[in-house]
Amino acid sequence: MLRTSIFIVEQRRSKNPALAVVANAVCNALILYLMTNIEKIDKVLDLIIKCEQPPKMNSTQIKEKLRIEISTKELIEILDKLDKDKYVIKEIQGDNIAYYFSSFEGRLFLQTGGYKSLLKSNLIKSRNNRIMTIITITNLIAIIVLTFLNYRATDKANDNKEEILKLNTKIKSLTISNDSLMNKMKIDSLYRK
Repeated sequence: MLRTSIFIVEQRRSKNPALAVVANAVCNALILYLMTNIEKIDKVLDLIIKCEQPPKMNSTQIKEKLRIEISTKELIEILDKLDKDKYVIKEIQGDNIAYYFSSFEGRLFLQTGGYKSLLKSNLIKSRNNRIMTIITITNLIAIIVLTFLNYRATDKANDNKEEILKLNTKIKSLTISNDSLMNKMKIDSLYRK
């Protein structure tokens, strides 16, 4: 919906330059208002890193320069997260006001995509881990099924072996009785001669 609105504004902008200025401001305000928490964190970090004069700011100064819809509580939570992650440095001065300035780690982190990139990377890793888990479970199921089938085949083969052994025993006994009959016949034929 937001992209459609921006597209309509872009079309109208080309026809009326005065509307372009207002449309730009509205679009920027909408985009900044609809930012996700991750985008807000990256925006705060970006502002602190780009801040040259003064090199450090308190939360009130940061909120004034941000130009996004954010509560003071949310801003403090974001600043605390950035400080905890060592991407900004928090310094309490004599008037018990916390001032924040950038760290080199924060500058590098933002250059590599910031929290948004980290989130995407974590989502990809999570998806890959789920895929690997599914593959592992599938392999385990296949191994269990194949083991069961192998056991059944071996069990049937053992049953067949027993039947073959019984048949061999019968064949041997028949062979023995056949041999004894043959011997008797030979003996009888010898006596008849």
